[in-house]
Amino acid sequence: MSPDLILQNLLLWSVQIAILSAAALLIRWIASLRTPGAKLAYWQTALAAGLLLPVIHPWKQDFASGNIEIKSAISGARVTASAYTLHFSLPFIAISLLVAGVIARLTWLAFGTWRLSRYRRNSQLLELAIGAELRICADISGPATFGFFKPVVLLPSGFTALDPPVREAILRHELTHVQRRDWLYTLAEELICAVFWFHPAIWWLVSEIRLSREEVVDFEVIAATGQREQYIDALIAVAGAPPAPILSLAPPFLRTNRLKQRIVAILKEVPVSKTKRIFTLAAGFSMLSLSAWIVASALPLHAAPQPQSAPERRPIRVGGGVQQMNLVSQVKPAYPPEAKAARIQGTVHLEATISEEGTVANLVVLSGPDELIESALAAVRQWVYRPTLLNGEPVTVITTIDINYTLQN
Repeated sequence: MSPDLILQNLLLWSVQIAILSAAALLIRWIASLRTPGAKLAYWQTALAAGLLLPVIHPWKQDFASGNIEIKSAISGARVTASAYTLHFSLPFIAISLLVAGVIARLTWLAFGTWRLSRYRRNSQLLELAIGAELRICADISGPATFGFFKPVVLLPSGFTALDPPVREAILRHELTHVQRRDWLYTLAEELICAVFWFHPAIWWLVSEIRLSREEVVDFEVIAATGQREQYIDALIAVAGAPPAPILSLAPPFLRTNRLKQRIVAILKEVPVSKTKRIFTLAAGFSMLSLSAWIVASALPLHAAPQPQSAPERRPIRVGGGVQQMNLVSQVKPAYPPEAKAARIQGTVHLEATISEEGTVANLVVLSGPDELIESALAAVRQWVYRPTLLNGEPVTVITTIDINYTLQN
């Protein structure tokens, strides 16, 4: 696939994702998805649908333009064909910049992993909780959780000075993330953002997913403790801490730009029946699936151009006299001694198929003395003709050939 086509498809895919993201926002409002769990499932589905758009609808098949002219070497013609030429064009440069951005983002993630490892080494073990290590780290200002096989919850040095209800709310929040294995989702989202570092719609969808995930954990902690006010106090207490260093692979307990939304969601919690929750989520998924199909159908990606096959040419019939003029190499048949001794003579009538290259491809005996047929076939099979051209193209020819055997008196 040429750089031009790769860049074209990448741009089309980016437009598809942007349109689908806008449609997802509208559908979310129409379907009235309010519960955190429903919103999390919905936004994750919207992101997955955007990434899978290339496989939702068949790609548009284009055919390569360009003429292929073929003539035989015997006639002194040459072979020419048009083809794609790889060169350092604007699409090639653009793709190189996109790849460089992906590499830079992955490098940043690798650096973040190394930094988390350093924080872990420099931290002090506070206690071993169920499923995770709780460690005090002086290098951070807010709680953060990372790791899958050996999860770690990093707590700031001022954590022990907080009120007991606030400490309990923070610990329950982080340990809920551990139990849900949310770090794996965070890692996958970071890799997606690394690949689509240039696409604001992807970043927006990931942001909505992470907000919904935090809201899900908020509601799970409040449901387990029944301490709504103390939990809000914990959010506000952490929000008052100095800005934390960027820990992309370890989501912090609180992103201050989302504080208001999380508190409003907690205060405006409205119980929703299971039936209504399932119905609204099903309606949202249905409309989202329809939108994805429409977007993929309206803006299909383009497959690599396929060479347009030439129409099949049927053999043409040419008179024996006309084809005889194209004969360039003729082997004379030998008179079989047995036939000569028996004074057998006559004409062997053959139907010959002459290939596009001018060689004898097939012979059919129409008539003639049996004693002379093998001699005629053996000779004619070695004949060579100039290719017969039709509109400048060589074609297969069917013609008749007569081989005369005459005894001299």
